[in-house]
Amino acid sequence: MQTSIKPGQIWLDTEGKRIQAHAGSIFYENDTFYWYGENKGKTTPGSGIWHWGVRCYSSKDLYNWQDEG
Repeated sequence: MQTSIKPGQIWLDTEGKRIQAHAGSIFYENDTFYWYGENKGKTTPGSGIWHWGVRCYSSKDLYNWQDEG
């Protein structure tokens, strides 16, 4: 469980995977924050893939994010 934000370091979700929510937005509803953004998990140089859909994460504290798909 994370207790702080560490600028410049890769941010991992609650499963230890890199968060994929580029150019995202966050909104708050029913005591939960939701973070939507571009999934760039399959973007590699020369692949021609700019993004791979949209990813959503949820959090109660803005530090720990659960992948919602």
